[in-house]
Parts: sequence; C-alpha cells; structure tokens
Amino acid sequence: MYQFTAIQHTTQTHTHTLAFVSKFKMAAKKSVAVKIALPFSIFSTMLGLYAATLSSWTWYSYHPLLASLSAAFLVAGSQIKKDGGYANTKLHGTLSALGSLCCFSSFYVIWSNKNVYDKPHFTSYHGQLGLAINVVMLTLGLVGSLALHPDFGQLKTNKTIRYLHNRTGKITIVLTLLAMVSGLIKRHTTIGYFIALPVFMFITFLTL
Repeated sequence: MYQFTAIQHTTQTHTHTLAFVSKFKMAAKKSVAVKIALPFSIFSTMLGLYAATLSSWTWYSYHPLLASLSAAFLVAGSQIKKDGGYANTKLHGTLSALGSLCCFSSFYVIWSNKNVYDKPHFTSYHGQLGLAINVVMLTLGLVGSLALHPDFGQLKTNKTIRYLHNRTGKITIVLTLLAMVSGLIKRHTTIGYFIALPVFMFITFLTL
C-alpha cells in the first residue's frame, strides 16, 4: 500500500512538473519580454567574453565574464516577470538567484585579485558601485526568496513590499549595467561608449 502511494505521489509530481514546463513554453512563445531577454543575454555574455579575453586569460578574466552573466540573468528575470503569473514568477526568482550568484562570484574574483597584488579596494566609482550593488542584491535576494516566494512567502500579497522589491530590483539592474559599461570603458573605450552603452540604455528604458 505504501509503495503504491509513493508511486502515485511521484506520478502526480511528474505531471505537475510537465504542466509547469508546458505553461512556460506557451507563455514564452507569446511573450515580448522573452524575445527581448534572450538576445540581450547572448549580447551580454559575448561582451563579457570579449572583455575577459582582451589580454591573456588570468584569474581576473572571470570578473568581467561573471559580471556579464549576472546582467544577462538579471535582465532576463526582470523581463520575464513582466508577463506575470505563477510560472513566470518562479522563473524570475531562479534567474535572479543565478544573476546574484554570478555577481557575488565576480565580486570575489576582483577582491581576491586585488589582494594578490596588494592593491587597495573601492578606490574608483566602478568599485564603489560594485560594492553597493552586491549589498543591495543580497538584501533583495533574501526578501524575494523568503518573504515574497509564491509558495510560502508570508508577505507575498503585501503591495508595499512587492512595490519596493520591484522598484529596487529595477534600479539595481540599471546600476549593474552602468557598472559594466564603466568597467568596459576602462578596458576598451570605443566598445564601451559606442556598442555597450547604447544597448544598455535601451535595456534601461525597457526595465524602468
């Protein structure tokens, strides 16, 4: 009897998972947000690879690469959330978590790299902005995953918290893009000003 119940539970879980995936696929086909998020994610990743390989590959190279992946995940999560619904909210949380993880990892890389060469930290606007972004992103992640989770979040229906989370998240994404542009300009002025900046300004317009 116990074995039959376990099999039945597994079958129901599998059915719910398939239904979730099916609903997301249908939403993705209709979503303008997804059509924006995917090209930008590819663009951001390629930009990060370019910045990482301007010179020989070193430990530092992971800093721009991870930062670009962070922007890709965060923008994708933000855009997809605009479509609303349970599935998109869960996907938003997953993509945002991946973006945050990449951001924290990028921060660790540059922190440890400066320590190796005995260089001071946070002496530039780029570095100070990066520190602020990491602090805010950690706070947003904790609030989003614990208080606003669609399954068990105790404040998921609180309009004030939801609004603050939404606006703060969007501002953080814009600041992340700004940090990326400032970092790229230091590495390659032309690419930073004439390729990355216009695209990021367009994404900023869509985000806000």
